[in-house]
Amino acid sequence: MIHLSASEPKHLLCGDSVPAKLFVFTQNEPEVTIDVKDGETKIGTAAFYPDEYGQVMMDLLFEPGTADEAMRRGVDSLVYFAECNWQPSEIISFARNETMKRIFIATLFYPKGTIYRRVVEPWRYMIKDRCFDKEGYIIDQGAIHEIRFGARSTQEAGCGWIAAYNFFKLNGQEKTMQDIVRGLTRFGFGELRGENFLNLFLFLKRGSLPVRITFGKKAAMEHMRNSSSGILLYSTRLFSAHYVCYKKMDDGRCRFYNAVYGKVNDLCDPDSFIEQNVNGFTVILIYIS
Repeated sequence: MIHLSASEPKHLLCGDSVPAKLFVFTQNEPEVTIDVKDGETKIGTAAFYPDEYGQVMMDLLFEPGTADEAMRRGVDSLVYFAECNWQPSEIISFARNETMKRIFIATLFYPKGTIYRRVVEPWRYMIKDRCFDKEGYIIDQGAIHEIRFGARSTQEAGCGWIAAYNFFKLNGQEKTMQDIVRGLTRFGFGELRGENFLNLFLFLKRGSLPVRITFGKKAAMEHMRNSSSGILLYSTRLFSAHYVCYKKMDDGRCRFYNAVYGKVNDLCDPDSFIEQNVNGFTVILIYIS
């Protein structure tokens, strides 16, 4: 997991070419500087320069040799930090190299001249901060009653779109919550009770994710052990089921998102998770090997 901790205030605006207008962000209030850690290892430093117009300049410098995946998760955590602290309408940064350009594109920034911008989607501030973990994944469906999904609220029947949102984000293709919900309902089958698994699978395929699908408890256990990430649909009782997104960890366990509402760092091995949580006949796994 990524951790952020306060650091000594410092200016990091040291790119090869920084537009002069960005320096307006240093004129209103002192910058906030934090260290970015992956576990116990420091991977970078970031500084923020908020202004009174709903914009935040995010300047960051990663340590040499930091893996792309760690940098992407670092940017996710920094975006969440900025959203919680200043509720900006826009986050602005710039890229020093091709690697950072790829990282920004994967985390919903878009290029505009020499800078990269991320427009914060309106739905973000309709949802309580505690519904997300510190990397920006949705983990508490039970507290999201403001967003509709089909005929019902997300609180009641939104586990499918939440799983899709988390899954795209896990695989470096983050999309807005609005795009996910609109995409699923546009091609869906009514969403009267929740998301149809076939529609979800096809939606992920259309999003260029190399997903596969399998059915049954035994097959799901086997493929979860050998997958990198996935979405599991399972019965919680006779006429009720739940979607949950997971990421495979190096130690063989999976990190589950929104399995237990509000639980952070929810780790469990695949076999134990299925044995403890499946209560019925439905077990369907969408996964990436």
